[in-house]
Amino acid sequence: MQAIRFIAALLVVFSHVPSYIRDRGGLTAPSLPTGQLGVAVFFAISGFVAVLTTQHVRPNGARRFAYRRLARIVPLAWLVLTLKVVTGLLAPDVLERFRPDGWYVLASYLFLPARGGDGLVQPLYTVMWTLSFELFFYGIVALALAARRTPLTVVAPTMTALACASAFRTDPWPAFQFHADPYVLLFVIGMVFGHVATRTASARTLAWGIVAVVVWTGAELVNPTHGIVLLPVATVTLGVILLVERWIPPRIVPSVDLLGDASYALYLTHPIAGPATVAVLAALLPSTTPWWLLGLAAAAVAVLVSIGTWFAVDRPLTRLFSDRLHSPSRQVRQFARIEPRSTAQQPPKTEGT
Repeated sequence: MQAIRFIAALLVVFSHVPSYIRDRGGLTAPSLPTGQLGVAVFFAISGFVAVLTTQHVRPNGARRFAYRRLARIVPLAWLVLTLKVVTGLLAPDVLERFRPDGWYVLASYLFLPARGGDGLVQPLYTVMWTLSFELFFYGIVALALAARRTPLTVVAPTMTALACASAFRTDPWPAFQFHADPYVLLFVIGMVFGHVATRTASARTLAWGIVAVVVWTGAELVNPTHGIVLLPVATVTLGVILLVERWIPPRIVPSVDLLGDASYALYLTHPIAGPATVAVLAALLPSTTPWWLLGLAAAAVAVLVSIGTWFAVDRPLTRLFSDRLHSPSRQVRQFARIEPRSTAQQPPKTEGT
């Protein structure tokens, strides 16, 4: 699963590299339509992980789940978004699209859909559009946990309704219809696999998976957006990974874990590292340099930057906010400071834990 997270992020990188080569390198490069598959796999994995992390829900499970998801997603996303805002204010000519509109910038920080200056419903830092879907999904899961419901029983009908509504969406459409997209069915598919993997799947669980495939097919036939085969391909990919995961040699697990951990940083930082690499190499190398060489260099640098970002920024931020979740309350800390030494040295007697 860690390996497929990294591969999914890399598919998104490869889909963006040709535009960097054309815009920053002045070379002709063919488009690589791999980004949609990468995003689809990302969404499916999010559904899968949501099931694994909500199997044993405590009384405050909804709050803990929401906090963990926000702590994992928000800090690094806000950091790269702030970097773009500062760059746009100081050197607007460097950026291809920058609109210093107050509401548009605020909506980007809040992961809310908003229409930019180019007329597209995209955040200021473009790749953050997927995070709007992710947080929308996590919000529904948190609401289900708060209501003491199995998350799939709330997520599946909600996402199915949104996917059905997408069949009737026409351009230009209001920003509030942003989540009415067949993409949301990928979360359902991932959750179905999560229940299968944890042996908690029922006939109703499998039925929701079939409904997701049928609704996806119907929505794409009525209003082609992503391609009929995208969801089935992502479904098969996730299923194959779960089947072969047990045969992965243990000696490569640490490397795979590292790449998987850095996949989120790769997704968020490659729009910075990729164009910068192409621009520098295009200025240093002769004009006869093949486009694919620039592309491979841009992808390689993006991976290295993501690993460095994971160690230097992403992991420390995640740990910082996770420690806040597990730290004792202020009252408990005060009690620990005033507790008599003689009492503190003796473990309290309990009837069980």
